[in-house]
Amino acid sequence: METANATPSRYVRAEDQNSIDRLLEAIHDLTDTRGPPTGLRGDVSASAIVQQLPTAAFVLNDQHEVTCWNEACADLLEFDPTKVLGTTRSSEVFYNTDRPVLADLVLEEADAEEISQWYDEWYERSYGENTYVGEDYFPDLDIWLRFAAAPLKDTDGNIVGALETLEEITEYKQREHELERYETIVEASGDPVYTLDEQGTFTFVNDNVAELTGYEKNELLGHDVSRVLDERTIKRTNRYISELFRTDKQRITVEMDIITAEGERRTCENHIAVLPSDNGRHGTVGVLRDISDRKEREQELRRFENAVSHAGHTIMITNTDGRIESVNPAFEETTGYEAAEAIGQTPSILTSGEHDEAFYRDLWETILDGEVWEGEITNERKNGERFVARETVAPITDRDGQIQGFVSIQDDITARRLREQQLSVFHRVLRHTLRNKGTAIKGHTDLLRHQATDENRREKLNVIQETVEDLIEISEKAHHVRQIVADALNDTTDSELLPSLKRMTAQLSSIYPEAEVILEETTAGQPNIDSRATHALRELIKNGIRHSDAATPRVTITVSATSATTTVTIVDNGPGIPEGEQQVLKSGTETPLEHSSGLGLWFAHWLIHYVGGDIDICADDSGTAITVSLPSGDR
Repeated sequence: METANATPSRYVRAEDQNSIDRLLEAIHDLTDTRGPPTGLRGDVSASAIVQQLPTAAFVLNDQHEVTCWNEACADLLEFDPTKVLGTTRSSEVFYNTDRPVLADLVLEEADAEEISQWYDEWYERSYGENTYVGEDYFPDLDIWLRFAAAPLKDTDGNIVGALETLEEITEYKQREHELERYETIVEASGDPVYTLDEQGTFTFVNDNVAELTGYEKNELLGHDVSRVLDERTIKRTNRYISELFRTDKQRITVEMDIITAEGERRTCENHIAVLPSDNGRHGTVGVLRDISDRKEREQELRRFENAVSHAGHTIMITNTDGRIESVNPAFEETTGYEAAEAIGQTPSILTSGEHDEAFYRDLWETILDGEVWEGEITNERKNGERFVARETVAPITDRDGQIQGFVSIQDDITARRLREQQLSVFHRVLRHTLRNKGTAIKGHTDLLRHQATDENRREKLNVIQETVEDLIEISEKAHHVRQIVADALNDTTDSELLPSLKRMTAQLSSIYPEAEVILEETTAGQPNIDSRATHALRELIKNGIRHSDAATPRVTITVSATSATTTVTIVDNGPGIPEGEQQVLKSGTETPLEHSSGLGLWFAHWLIHYVGGDIDICADDSGTAITVSLPSGDR
């Protein structure tokens, strides 16, 4: 509700107020310079002036009687003025009840409280006492009117009548209500919204702009945009806005830093559009969206991606369903799978078959509970080669602790495990052998002390000599195996199997001329295998020759292949491999009570499994059959 001497309400237009002001000032001049307006009581001169006004108006005398109702007023209200001329019923034109119009209140010199009883929206003009302006909706007429009333005075200053002017503002009020509706929407949108004039001055800001910038709204309105933007940002944004004016683009989006009242920079997306106006001058409207937190997360993500990309460990990220979403270059290098091949798959593409369901069930139960799983896992590369990894799997959670995915970090420890196993075997074999041989030496030496005959002494010395020779041979063989392991691991190419076996059998036949080495080809084509496996095959063939007790050692090699697997079977006519040694090789581990002295067999076992193959041993008194299965094709 407006009160006397208040400023005009927000919906009164300046140009409308000026026209009313000029009219009222003219009437004041008329009554002040032409003597007593007796025409209000009979002379028609004053009424004639009002009749000629283009503005709708009517006049009441000091008895509240309608003395003039001009044609513009009759046309505006579509009302026959003869019905009220000379009467005090002017309110009947506007209202269904007997109540005063604004001119009546002017004649009564009503105070603010009395006027407010009848009008919700009104104010008093500053240039004249008891001169009021108001607005109201008239449902019977279905129009909005703005009305202004001023007293008419004689030369002595006595009020002798009142003039009231009318103007329809229905269209304006509709626009005003539409604007209020949009203002409500803007305030409720949750986004900071502002408008600038063509000079870059704030003409509107909502509460969210104030909250974002830390300024009060009145600290921004009427001020230049430089209050919240630096010069560089203003120049850059003006270039975009100029392009917006020159083209048919509806809007542009600019990323910029808003400087708050505290000097903090907040990164925002600014969606800018042209704001047309009635006077042809164009401003802009902007909707800001604070993306500072998002930009910070993006920077953290970039740092994380950079770290992951350059990490030496294999890193794999999956969603909650276990589908791979991202892998790093180390993953590609370690597994042989390109990122495009792995993404969308599950980690089961790396499954080697070494672990049972309980192993994987424990892993999933751990990470689904939000815990970190750590363990050692044997995986399989794309080419079928197995590798041992130390793996850590952890859940990825959001700010609320909800699991969004999982990250797996693997450290390939295959070479380390191989070296550890080699050292363990060498240690156990050499320790056991040296201990037993040393005991034999000691025992026979003790016997020599108690034997008197030279013949016995010579026999015991022979045993000592043979034992020492065995120790030397074992030492040399351990060195030999260690060297070929190193050579084999450095040979990372593929090779055609049959030509390699032909060269191998020819060399071994030359070294052991008393032996028969037979190669049987039962497959078409030329299967390729990992070259490292050929070192293991050579050792198995050589062992079959060297450990045979037959008069003519014989080794037969048979090759068969499919698109996925190449099988090499090596059969000899030797005494067979002891059962205890077979079990050690099959299990891949030793215990103090179960150990293998066959370093060549150990080497073959390690290497075949390393390249993703399997080895099976079948032995009896007639000989030994060793079946080696290897992945076929290019790696």
